[in-house]
Amino acid sequence: MSATKTPEQRVSMVFYYLRLSARNDNINDHTPSSNQALRVAQRAKNEGADDETIVAALLQEIGHFCPPPEEWSDNPGKTQASYQLYDAATNYTSVDYGRLGADYLRMLRFSNKTCELVESRTLAKRYLMSVDFSYLNYLKKSIGDHLAFYTAAPVASDAGAEARSNLFGKSKSDIVKIAEEMNQPAFRGKQIYEWIYSKGATLFQDMANLPNSLQEQLERTYCVDYGQILQNQLSVDGTRKMLIQFKNDSRAAVEAVFIPEEHRGTLCVSSQVGCSLSCTFCHTGTQSLYRNLTAAEITGQYMIAAWIAKDLPRRVNQRPNVSNIVFMGQGEPLYNFRNVSAAIKLMTDPDGAGVAPWRITISTSGVAPLIPRIAAELRVGLAISLHAADNDLRTEIMPINKTYPLPLLMNSCAEFARIAGPQNRRITFEYVMLDGVNDSDRHAKQLVDLIHGLPAHVNLIPFNPWPGSAYRSSSAARVAAFCGLVRNSGVHASVRTPRGDDILAACGQLKSVHDKAVDA
Repeated sequence: MSATKTPEQRVSMVFYYLRLSARNDNINDHTPSSNQALRVAQRAKNEGADDETIVAALLQEIGHFCPPPEEWSDNPGKTQASYQLYDAATNYTSVDYGRLGADYLRMLRFSNKTCELVESRTLAKRYLMSVDFSYLNYLKKSIGDHLAFYTAAPVASDAGAEARSNLFGKSKSDIVKIAEEMNQPAFRGKQIYEWIYSKGATLFQDMANLPNSLQEQLERTYCVDYGQILQNQLSVDGTRKMLIQFKNDSRAAVEAVFIPEEHRGTLCVSSQVGCSLSCTFCHTGTQSLYRNLTAAEITGQYMIAAWIAKDLPRRVNQRPNVSNIVFMGQGEPLYNFRNVSAAIKLMTDPDGAGVAPWRITISTSGVAPLIPRIAAELRVGLAISLHAADNDLRTEIMPINKTYPLPLLMNSCAEFARIAGPQNRRITFEYVMLDGVNDSDRHAKQLVDLIHGLPAHVNLIPFNPWPGSAYRSSSAARVAAFCGLVRNSGVHASVRTPRGDDILAACGQLKSVHDKAVDA
């Protein structure tokens, strides 16, 4: 094989060996078959991956099928033995097929990026497989526990998980108590807690500092299950929307959205399945409320996103890719205050996920009595879904205003500010811009008058259309003029850039009702 052959000839050589591998096309513990590699590559292409990544997806196992180094035309003295790995602890010898395959592709002059992905086979799989969760579900039936090692989004360790109690979502004190009931010292419970929330372990066998006997005891009784991703959509702007279904409840599916930016990454989480508020401009409002999410189901959205963003295991003193969390997904967070509070405590525990409280924001449509408790008990940021500063207009587009009218809502905001103190962030007032409804100069003045005296920031949101919506967004010129009037009155204001609107992931577009889950 000459390295001077044309690119077409070199690719033909590689595909010749792929075709040979297809004769024994099956799944074993470590090697996806050629057909499966083709499926992953096709999905990577559909999700917008670059050509080098797509090629790496297709060729990730080429080290198993390529000719031995002794037969390479351009070989710097390497043999098959050059790629052997020896583990002295187990006296086990294996072959580094990732490095072998990468060197073979380098000999054929494939790109550095493709070769590096193939060489880091585990890392490549974690990315490449993360874009096709129906495929992961298919693989789960065949390779079981090994799947959690390869994939970016952990799955329940085996089919028996449904019959076991889920440790995920339990507090540190709960897990310590469970350990003590197993006749283990309290520090073992703390170790289990850290493995689950800080290191992202979903398999007890991966909890290396636990005795084998304890790992086996846990495996018989418990599981660690974040939830299952049914759909995973990637926007042209990099925004990712995930439809997540939770254990033992086929109707309990919600959408979470990850929005990457240059200096931060924001995760928008849901607090309820559906919503009871019926805000006229919100897609979720067309989906009736099914139930509240548990603390585990809320925190699971974060853990899944953290896995996909490669934040787990947690690295101290390094900014995570999922740096901010906003409760702006489906549902009214304050109508699920107990579980939202428990989830925030899990996510902010320094021994667990370690998210800083000031990086979390709760957005409420105005459940006035509970707003001061956000400052007193949770110490996280507050956003008010305001959208109108006129009481009658707000009642028309947001029926919750009948129960908690603007005067009561503003009093609660003032109390929040008093409790939070000057060190806490300003209150964000979210205002969707609806053409001809709430976007006039008069409406801007009403807004300024309403929030006068509060530490406020106004976030203007161009309306994001959804199927069946009756509104249009204000024009860019009208939004800019409205923003200018607010700023000129001495109030901080900004315009939110729509993200993910092509996949219905932007503000106001979420709705988790789906015709059929992706087949497993």
